[in-house]
Amino acid sequence: MIPIANRGSRFVHGLSADVGVLPSTKDLMGWLEANGVTAVVVADRAQPTFGPILRSVGLAPVYEGGDVSVWRMPAAQVGSG
Repeated sequence: MIPIANRGSRFVHGLSADVGVLPSTKDLMGWLEANGVTAVVVADRAQPTFGPILRSVGLAPVYEGGDVSVWRMPAAQVGSG
């Protein structure tokens, strides 16, 4: 679920599989850092769309199950930026 404070953001709409417009790697990394995001949950059906851009910013799946995957930065990179 997208937090209420972020629902009107153009960037958030770019993460919707319905819209189909992906943010750039630079925009995604900036948004993740600015918002203190530590994990991203992706539905299995959306992974082919969003997996490549999540990998491009250094995220990797740390859990898969229940039709979703959870993506995080590798431990060595967390807090280094």
